[in-house]
Amino acid sequence: MKRVFANIGFSVAVALVVLNFMNVKAALAALVASGVAFIVSVAVPKIRSGKAISLCLLGVCFACALFASFYYGTYLPQTKLFGKTASVRAYIVDLPQKTSSGKYLYTVKTQSISGSDVPQNIKFEMYSESPVYAEAYDVLDMRVSFDSVADNAYDSMGRFDDNIFVRGYLSDCAKTGEVVKSANKPVVELRAKLKKRFNSVIKNDEGGLAFAVLTGDKSLLGNEAYTAFRLCGATHLMAVSGLHMSILFGVLYSLLKKLLVPKVPRVSVCAVGILFYIMLSGFSKSMIRCGIMMLVFLLGKLVKKKNDSLNSLGFAAFIVCLNPYAVADAGAQLTFTAVLGLITVAPHIQKKIKIKNKVFSYFAGILCASLAVTATTLPSMYFLFGFVSFAGIASNLLLIPLATVLLVLSALFAILSSVPAFAWLFGNLCWLVSHAMLKFTDLFSRGTIAGITVGGQKLAVAICTIFLLFGTAFLIKAFAGKTQFKACSFIAVALAISITAVFGSFENSSVYVRVLSGDESCAVMVYNNKSAVVYGLREYDQYYKAQKIASEYNLNIECVLGGDAETAFAFANRNNCKVITSADVSKIKKYDVPYMKSADLTVDLQGTVVVKYNSGVFTASSNGTEIVLSDEALNNSAEYDCVYVINKNGCVQRSVNKWAD
Repeated sequence: MKRVFANIGFSVAVALVVLNFMNVKAALAALVASGVAFIVSVAVPKIRSGKAISLCLLGVCFACALFASFYYGTYLPQTKLFGKTASVRAYIVDLPQKTSSGKYLYTVKTQSISGSDVPQNIKFEMYSESPVYAEAYDVLDMRVSFDSVADNAYDSMGRFDDNIFVRGYLSDCAKTGEVVKSANKPVVELRAKLKKRFNSVIKNDEGGLAFAVLTGDKSLLGNEAYTAFRLCGATHLMAVSGLHMSILFGVLYSLLKKLLVPKVPRVSVCAVGILFYIMLSGFSKSMIRCGIMMLVFLLGKLVKKKNDSLNSLGFAAFIVCLNPYAVADAGAQLTFTAVLGLITVAPHIQKKIKIKNKVFSYFAGILCASLAVTATTLPSMYFLFGFVSFAGIASNLLLIPLATVLLVLSALFAILSSVPAFAWLFGNLCWLVSHAMLKFTDLFSRGTIAGITVGGQKLAVAICTIFLLFGTAFLIKAFAGKTQFKACSFIAVALAISITAVFGSFENSSVYVRVLSGDESCAVMVYNNKSAVVYGLREYDQYYKAQKIASEYNLNIECVLGGDAETAFAFANRNNCKVITSADVSKIKKYDVPYMKSADLTVDLQGTVVVKYNSGVFTASSNGTEIVLSDEALNNSAEYDCVYVINKNGCVQRSVNKWAD
């Protein structure tokens, strides 16, 4: 039977997507039901002869059993730490990161945790107000207060995928003098040296972007530059993935082939290089996923068999799903649906476009790939984010070729920068390409295209229309023929576009009070269909969320009130508005922004809503409804973002998906 791994891998993945919404009792019930269905499928000759149904049911059984075993064996024991403070002996396993709130974030593995009946050897995220002066794998004695990362895999933002179920807050720390021996320690030290070299030679955001494209570490990149990439829909260029790996090792494989290196050594060198690159990227899940596919491809080269891309993708899905929480990670879902689009949809689009000019053909290929990926990731995008941005299709036409060049140059700089002449040459070339990308993203993110998004109810209706009519089209194809299939497919697309346009044509008279959560605090954005007021921006994650809303709805920002002065001035500079703050702004000189020294505020947005701030209380009044938020409440990060929708019928509070921002 063809594509065994595709049947099993995809059925396991789809089952786990559903199971992560359910509790463990439902998973056990599903295990029994799917087990019975599998036995029936094997017992009935007509079903057994097809094999695909039996394989898919087997995959569902495996998924249910895996989900239950991870819940009882891995997640449940760690819940005993929630809300407790303990003495911990542990070591840091990766380079530190700095959060948007200014705290230091470390990934830590424990050797022992004080207390009875608590897990001992776990990995968790640790937050610290000040840097921990220790190298990776130095053993530390610490005092840590534990808390839950999230209630489920979807809300964990990929942490469950990394087997991180607990976060800790450091209150005391001391080095023991011991060092853990690990094969990964030299790799972490190499990443630290490369990071320092990129920062010292290429410098500023240009060096940060070059390092991020090569390793996926964005800590050297400034907040404003990263926000511009987010608004352009181009952050995937800094998340090392299949694009990066295929470029680097495609070039390496071709070079070794031209040097007449025999096949076995050629494949072996590339395989070792892939494994090392996965380690260098900090065992990024996206790198592991594409690494599996690349290794399968190389294995096919050795055995002289043509690779079945769908089967390879199914095999990669199966391996990744050995952690049942992996499918809840946005990166995993978007990676697999994007590759699915490149395998199945893009070739059909490219067949219809025949361009002889190689340059135009290259850009046409990028456009076809972007359209295919957008189509196949549409359901996941809506499910995870609640909207789809089309900015990435336009921006990637220029950014992908530039990122390809920058990736190769960054790799050459990393390898050869110990030689001063090469460090100067490749350092300057990296700076030029990085500078071009930064300038483009800054200009593009300020334009109207970056704000073109489709979301909410209109997108849901459009997606449902497409699926319903395409399903009908496939049934028609099975019974009638290709002509009717094409007609029905065309109608599906036309109706989806029409519905989206009709839903978007209605003017919204509601007022929105959006709470923007960050790592340590919350900000508030009040807006109608034309204008907005922003209060309490303290973190760049909040900056990005507010900017995305402003761009999406083409809002005029009236003013920015309070919060961190530098973040407020950066946001006001981008949106050409004033800042009202009581903070000291004498050190903020790089922004030419009008400001007013005041602690209180009253703003009327076109008569639809009145915003007031007085004595630590923020109030938004509209249609006889008042939303009151105190500074005390906003100074604690909310577990979920939320939005209050006010109209003539009253007020409704809605939650906002964490992935959406």
